[in-house]
Amino acid sequence: METNTSNTKSVTRGRRSAYTNELGEAICSAIADGMSLRAVLARPGMPSKSMVMRWLADERYIEFRDQYACAREDLADKLADEILQIADDGSNDTFLDANGNVKVNHDVIARARLQIDARKWLASKLAPKKYGDGGRREDSGVNNGCIQVKSTVTFVHPPNRDEDGDVIKDDEG
Repeated sequence: METNTSNTKSVTRGRRSAYTNELGEAICSAIADGMSLRAVLARPGMPSKSMVMRWLADERYIEFRDQYACAREDLADKLADEILQIADDGSNDTFLDANGNVKVNHDVIARARLQIDARKWLASKLAPKKYGDGGRREDSGVNNGCIQVKSTVTFVHPPNRDEDGDVIKDDEG
């Protein structure tokens, strides 16, 4: 293990991890179950984030890239389910005060609103086609590629005209 001795805190870095299908599946399964990538990689035996990013960029690990994309879409679906659960749970929205009067618990409602907004935002980033802003539309070509546009411009020269605006005929014409 490498240790950074340039400052007072020691920073320990793990060994360079080799990709295995089991490791990729473990990472993707945990993400699909709701864990953040940071939390997954904090577990013992997991690679660094930079190593996972390298795997995602490497053409040799295209299956992992596909699993990772599916895991993130599954996470977006899980967040959508949580939004409904939070919105439907009104159990702590009111309470009885010391006099037995029912009072609205504005703090609980505000916290639920924050939880819903955070999940909506994240779901829209994880699966923009499914949970993104419907007002924005992106057109794309084959396999989400760019659309190629070809256009031709033809310059037309207007005929010569005299002072009255009449067309002057060429001698050839």
